[in-house]
Amino acid sequence: MNSIYGANNKSKFLELQSLNNGKVKKNNSMFLLRDDLFDIYKVHVLADDFKFPRKKYHTYLGTSEKRTKEFDSDSMNPIISNKWIVSCIGDITNKKEVIEDYKGSQSDPTNNSRVLFALLNFVYEQTEGADVQVIQDAVSLMEGRYAMWIHDLDSRNTFLFKCNEDLYADIYENTFSTTKFEGSEPLEDGELYLLTKEGITNVASCDCSID
Repeated sequence: MNSIYGANNKSKFLELQSLNNGKVKKNNSMFLLRDDLFDIYKVHVLADDFKFPRKKYHTYLGTSEKRTKEFDSDSMNPIISNKWIVSCIGDITNKKEVIEDYKGSQSDPTNNSRVLFALLNFVYEQTEGADVQVIQDAVSLMEGRYAMWIHDLDSRNTFLFKCNEDLYADIYENTFSTTKFEGSEPLEDGELYLLTKEGITNVASCDCSID
């Protein structure tokens, strides 16, 4: 099972990565933020030369995915553009309809993040709205069970959202994971959360297809 997680410091991030990998080795992706700069690493399960960067970051976001025989960074989370960096796990049940209806013809219909990416781009091109409203409108068009983190490169805001999927958090430490960890509580379905200096903050409710 794929999973997402994040933390404010390296040690907690690596702890969550290990927790979400479990006993089975997986491919791991990392989106690491420092001030107005960021680094992205996509690491194949068979990689033996990766060394975690020594740079200091203030936010660590990750995704663990099923191991693959071959390394294809384009198919791994996160999906990146000049505005959005997104990672979405779970099962979007109306992928085909989204790809056909919302200008996602270049998207891989098996990849949740590319479906989300297509919707975010479509909504933003139509409205040029603020990030919160764009995300609200985009997830209202999605069906199924999923969890995601989204970073807007323009506003530099990072969001969490889930619908019918597990996502746990320590809201005071900006720490979250699809696998429950000590001190965590479940986030609510249909609620959009923002990572802030004060912690994980609810900023909007979204019209998603909650079971």
